[in-house]
Amino acid sequence: MKQPKVKVLLRADKPLADNTLPIWIRITHSRKSSYLATGYSCQGVEWDYEAGKLYESKPRLSKSQKDEMNPSEYRNLKKAYSAIKINTLSKKINAEVDKQVRKILSVKDKLEANEQSLSSKLIKKQLEAQNSGISDKSFIQYWEAQNRLLEKQNAYRTLKTQKSILRQLKGDEKIEGFLKGKDLQFDEITVSFLEEYKAYLTGKEYAKKTIHNHLKTFRSILYKAIKEPGKNYFSQDKNPFFAFKLEADTTQRKERLNADEIKALEELKLENGSRLYDARNMFLFSFYCAGVRIGDMLQLKWSNIQEGRLNYVMGKNDKERSIKLLPKALNILKLYHKNDINIEDFIFPFLPNNLNRKDVALLHKKIEAKAALINKCLKQVAEKAEIDKNLTTHMARHSFADMARKKKVSLLDIQKMLAHSDSKTTQVYLDSFDLESQDEAHEAVFQ
Repeated sequence: MKQPKVKVLLRADKPLADNTLPIWIRITHSRKSSYLATGYSCQGVEWDYEAGKLYESKPRLSKSQKDEMNPSEYRNLKKAYSAIKINTLSKKINAEVDKQVRKILSVKDKLEANEQSLSSKLIKKQLEAQNSGISDKSFIQYWEAQNRLLEKQNAYRTLKTQKSILRQLKGDEKIEGFLKGKDLQFDEITVSFLEEYKAYLTGKEYAKKTIHNHLKTFRSILYKAIKEPGKNYFSQDKNPFFAFKLEADTTQRKERLNADEIKALEELKLENGSRLYDARNMFLFSFYCAGVRIGDMLQLKWSNIQEGRLNYVMGKNDKERSIKLLPKALNILKLYHKNDINIEDFIFPFLPNNLNRKDVALLHKKIEAKAALINKCLKQVAEKAEIDKNLTTHMARHSFADMARKKKVSLLDIQKMLAHSDSKTTQVYLDSFDLESQDEAHEAVFQ
């Protein structure tokens, strides 16, 4: 019987958004192949194609090898070796990928022991079932599996939200949680259960928006289970969300700055190079560029500035965004531009340029920490500018949207500038500003 072949390879045909290449495992049997993503990637110059793994150290030519080569061969090989780069996580990645290969071989051995006919598809299916480690009945285990998938995909923003909400639902050694550490079976998810869960969250005195987000996240996990191909976790016919409707908090207004407050920020005298100075400039740059989110602002590089435009990929939804740089935005860039800059350097001086950007978990932590610092600085900036509002980075986005509305910019154009997926999202966004326009309309009746 022919044995399946397992090979680790770099997929040059599937480059990722960060220009690295994904590492895959290919299982081949009877001339048919199946592929498994490892969740890791690297640059081509970091990969040892012959060994099927990342270089852990630069290869060197031995004296005997040198003696066996003619000068031309030696020069070419030396040049090739000098181009090789060493990834700081190479040993860790190699070890993790090797562990995945051993798992595949273990699955193959078990199938053989049970005298099952081998195929690359069967091995892949068995491995995926083993990796999921979830019961067909446990909703909690299914949710935990979804979290592991997000971690593998480096989707740390969504992962943080889902882990936090699951913790509040399930409980652990530090907090009791609604379930008090018990499991939750799919067949226990009913309208009555959701009503009790909502009552629990209300009893915790969570804001309406927080309760809405908890229930919305719960629903999204359940819907994934319902739609899971080849599985029968939960029947759509029993979907309790047909009867249990989520209530959004429509009373909460999005805070934003008016034109006078923006002007006060622009004219505020701050010490050049201070954290308050940089935080204020970041806020204004975001505002001038149609509300760039703080996570994206921190990661902007000089290479994102092209032909008078800001071009970047949004971290929240991976959408490409291209914004014309208006004079005020260009003036802020001039404050940070130096003759000796590297185009891969960050524009704003909050993240170190030598930060390992491939370590997505570390990058996410750094962004969170710096965002908190900037928001803290903005509160001091607001106080100095005599702005009686809780100034945050996201208010730049709110302020831009509100001013666009006041200038009678169309809903469609505001949607495009904010890069919302649909106009409903934009309408909800603008509705939270609408009390002022209602007041103006009311006053106009009596003028």
